[in-house]
Amino acid sequence: MPAPSLILASASSSRARVLSAAGVAFAQVPARVDEAGGKAAARAAGATAADCAQSLADQKALMVSAAHPASY
Repeated sequence: MPAPSLILASASSSRARVLSAAGVAFAQVPARVDEAGGKAAARAAGATAADCAQSLADQKALMVSAAHPASY
């Protein structure tokens, strides 16, 4: 059974550096999520900054996991 693969669903070079520095093997697969639109919609709905960040993270995870179901 192959080792599970971790996917960083972000284009963030900072997040990639943190994982690399920790010795974590991962693939970087940026999700194509409309972050500006998502933030604007969340703010209009009265969401907190934390709620907005969680919503964007959820959207990215769902998008990337659909294309890579065997990964984490």
